[in-house]
Amino acid sequence: ASLNLISGGLQEQLLQEHKQQQQQQQQWGGRKGEAGSSKGQQGTSGVLGRRPSGDSPSPSSVECHHRFTNLSLSQATRTVQFWLLFYIFVAGVGSCLTFLNNLGQLTVALGGAAGSHVAFVSTYAVGNAAGRILMGQVPENYLHTHGTPRTKWLVAVMACLTAAVLSAAAATRPGHLYALAPALGLCYGGMFTLIPAVAADVFGLRHFAANYAGLQTACAIGSYVFPTQIAGWFYEKAAMHHEDEGMCIGRDCFGPTFVIEGFVCLVAAICAGVVFGTTGGVYQQLAQHLHEVQEEEEQDMIEQWQVEHHNKLSTAGRTQSDPGLASYRQFGLPTHIGRPGSAGSHNTPAGRQGQPQWPLGLQSFGSQGSRRQGLAAATAESAELGVIEPVQLQRKQTM
Repeated sequence: ASLNLISGGLQEQLLQEHKQQQQQQQQWGGRKGEAGSSKGQQGTSGVLGRRPSGDSPSPSSVECHHRFTNLSLSQATRTVQFWLLFYIFVAGVGSCLTFLNNLGQLTVALGGAAGSHVAFVSTYAVGNAAGRILMGQVPENYLHTHGTPRTKWLVAVMACLTAAVLSAAAATRPGHLYALAPALGLCYGGMFTLIPAVAADVFGLRHFAANYAGLQTACAIGSYVFPTQIAGWFYEKAAMHHEDEGMCIGRDCFGPTFVIEGFVCLVAAICAGVVFGTTGGVYQQLAQHLHEVQEEEEQDMIEQWQVEHHNKLSTAGRTQSDPGLASYRQFGLPTHIGRPGSAGSHNTPAGRQGQPQWPLGLQSFGSQGSRRQGLAAATAESAELGVIEPVQLQRKQTM
């Protein structure tokens, strides 16, 4: 009697429900595709680096929409922002490497023992790593949540670097280096994280590799001029004045160098402020774009959840309204199985004649098979029909 009840009204209802689910998924995918195509038409110009009107981007100004900003290296070098970032790189790298490359001589000059600078090198490396992580994560979060430009963080880093370099000029004993080493390392790592990110935001991503390679030449200039030429000249001059043999000892061995570099870093902080002021429009539009993308992703998630929730509710309602399906699920057998005359059904004479052809597992269960054998046979046959995923098949076989 249970088998007759199932075969009577379950076949057509399951097939209609499966078609309804497919139609809902297709409609949801169509709406998402239309939204994506409309968005693509609006942003295609930005991806390709062209304006919708066909005008080429003006290389003398970066106050354009971020989607349309894709300046090449030759165009970027004709902007004020490029050379301001270039100078910031020269000043920052030169000052930090002056401290790091001459840390052994600096420790001895302040009265420390030879070889005791190893601990300062380690703390500098820790600060360098921490600066790269913090200045990568924190500005990104604030840009997404509050719209804070990355250039504001660059101003803060250069201001801290100025204070640290001037403090190094005033250092009188090796113990001061325990605070200066991680501080300078933090600024050094933060600068190397912020400048490429700012270059990508201001000049675009299409020619980012070439633009950042152009800015990297500033590192070569800064690492040669400040640690080697300027610091070496003042060091030799102080050593000759003290008549020291081998190593220079005294505050004036590196003091004048750090004073000069402190004022250079102060100018670099001012330059960072100029970059912050002239790129405000770019970051305002970038923050708006990120907010729109986040809203679209949330809307897509809500629509997808609604479709899935609707499918679950419809399946639950169908189970309660159809006693045959309820009894079919009572024995743990699959509900979405192939039916004769529909996609996924057996190509058997009984199927071609439109007669009910149920899985062998169900027949075994109704006649002489055990519950476990009938369940395994039914799920295996349904998997062959393509209506049960292999994961579901494995889970049902292990019951």
